[in-house]
Amino acid sequence: MNKPWQNNQERGSVFAMRLITWIALIIGRPIARLLLFPICFYFYIFIPGARRASNKFLTRVFHRPARMSEVFRHFYWFASTILDKVFMFKGDCRKFELNKYGVSVLRDVAARNGCLFMGSHLGSFDIVRISGTRRWNMIFNIMMYEDNAKKMRKVTASLYKNIHVKVLPIGGIDSLIRAKECVDRGEMLAILADRTLSGDKTVEVDFMGDKIQLPAGPFLTAVALKTPVILFFPLYMGGNRYEVHFELFSELITLSRGNRDKDLQQWVQRYANRLEHYCRYAPYNWFNYFDYWQNDLQSDSSQKDSADEPKTAQIQ
Repeated sequence: MNKPWQNNQERGSVFAMRLITWIALIIGRPIARLLLFPICFYFYIFIPGARRASNKFLTRVFHRPARMSEVFRHFYWFASTILDKVFMFKGDCRKFELNKYGVSVLRDVAARNGCLFMGSHLGSFDIVRISGTRRWNMIFNIMMYEDNAKKMRKVTASLYKNIHVKVLPIGGIDSLIRAKECVDRGEMLAILADRTLSGDKTVEVDFMGDKIQLPAGPFLTAVALKTPVILFFPLYMGGNRYEVHFELFSELITLSRGNRDKDLQQWVQRYANRLEHYCRYAPYNWFNYFDYWQNDLQSDSSQKDSADEPKTAQIQ
C-alpha cells in the first residue's frame, strides 16, 4: 500500500482528533454527538474519495448499491468512535456499555509470558487497550512503523494518562529483538494486519469476493516470536454500546520448511476469513476509507517515495 493512504490517514488523525477532543471536553458527549452530523456532512461532501470507497465497500457487504444514508452512517460511526476515544483515554469508561466475548482467552493469556494480539482497522482499537490494561494489568506494546508512531504520540500524548500502553516501532534492524524482549517480560504485543506499506512482503488472499494483498510481516513476526496469537475485533454497535470479540488464532504459528509459502498463505487466508466474518457482522466499523481492492494501493513498492496528494481522510 503506498504513501497516499498513509499520509492522508495521519493528517486526518491530527485534525480530527484535535477538533473532536476540543468539542468533547468543552460541551460533553451528548451535545458533541449532535455536532458530529455537520462534521460528517462536511467530509461526505468534500472528501469524495472516502465517500466512493465507503460506497464500494458497503455495496460488497449488502450485495446491492449502497444508499446515501448508509454511507453517511458509515462516516458517522467512524466519527463517533473518535469522539469516544477522548473519554476512554481520560478514564471515563462509565459512559459506555461494553460486552466482551471470548474473555476466557484473555484470562488464559494474562497468566502467560506474553502474547501477540492481531487486529485490523475494523472498529475502535482503543477499547481493547483500555479494557485489557486495566482489568488484567496488561502492558500493551503497539507495533507500528516509526512515522505512524510519532504522529500517534503527537495526537494522543496528553490523553494516555494511567494507561499502560507503549509504542514499539517496527521496520528497524532491532525491531524483532525488542519485540522478543517485551514477550520475555510477559508484556503483550498488538499489531494491525490489514494494511500493507510499500516494500512489504505480501500474500494474496480472497476477501469479500475479490483478491487483495495482505502483509506477511505480522504472521512472520508470530512465527519468529513463537508466541500465541489472539485475534481481536473491537466493534462499535451504536449509541454507547461496544462489543469486543477475542479469538485464539493459534497457540503457535509454524511454517514447514518445504511448504513455507503455502503454509503462510493459509495462515493469512484464515485471518482474512475472520476479518470478513466481522466485516459482514458490523460493516459500519470498516475504517479503511480508500479503495481496498485497488492493486496499486494494496502493494506498490515503486511508489515508496511517492509525493502524491492524499485523497481521503483516515485515522489510525
